[in-house]
Amino acid sequence: MIEKLKQLWKDEEGASAVEYGVLVAGIILVSILVIYSIGTQVGESFEAVDQNMKAPPTPIAPATGG
Repeated sequence: MIEKLKQLWKDEEGASAVEYGVLVAGIILVSILVIYSIGTQVGESFEAVDQNMKAPPTPIAPATGG
């Protein structure tokens, strides 16, 4: 029984899965933070472009004499 417990204690197969899970969670967290910070800047840039773009004025038809 003690030998079986020692084998379970030394078994590291589950540990590598946990390490990969923590690594993936860290990558996701960093990605979310970067997207959030860049997203506000991109949104502000699009708003500035939208505000500066104006439709061309409607041409006025020439007056007809008659």
